[in-house]
Amino acid sequence: MIFVTVGAQMPFDRLVQAVDAWAGQRPDAEVFAQIGPTSWRPQHARWTQFLDPPAFEAACRRAEVLVAHAGMGSIITALELGKPILVMPRRGALGETRNDHQVATARRFAELGAVEVAWDEAELGSRLEAIVARLSGTAGADSRPAIPSACERAGHGPCVDRQPGQGCPRLVAALRAFIVASPSPAPQALMPCRAVAHDGATAVSPGH
Repeated sequence: MIFVTVGAQMPFDRLVQAVDAWAGQRPDAEVFAQIGPTSWRPQHARWTQFLDPPAFEAACRRAEVLVAHAGMGSIITALELGKPILVMPRRGALGETRNDHQVATARRFAELGAVEVAWDEAELGSRLEAIVARLSGTAGADSRPAIPSACERAGHGPCVDRQPGQGCPRLVAALRAFIVASPSPAPQALMPCRAVAHDGATAVSPGH
């Protein structure tokens, strides 16, 4: 499963629309999106507006790939679970956030070898396709290295103390140190669950 998350504070339709368009070309792919407070609805992916923290963690654990805005919470959760994550930063000039702190976050995490970045929606589809190809073993010999080699790319050497279902503790510790020193805003807590998943145009009535 590919899990898409935008956080709970603001919608990020540009990201979700790009993944939904990709899903429309890949009917074999299972895509589940947390889309936030928006009136736009995906046509090719299952979706929900909000997830509470346990449901968010369960979706992250089940996912093979995470696609997210460049929010600290999503990035750290993915790395702690050892999941590949593709981020696309929100842009202040487009009214997607207050400023371009997510651009700075995405750039720094990419330099650390911890995430892959799509800088715009035009790039997102090809980046996601490359990650899926690597995970399925269909990528060519000249493809970029898979995300689990982030430890080596970050200069930490081979990951020898990684447990199943977890990321490299040394890499996560290094990234947490970066977050402490970063001027970027701290991640906000997820809002309570207010909606349940939908499948295309078929709605499931909320239980609360």
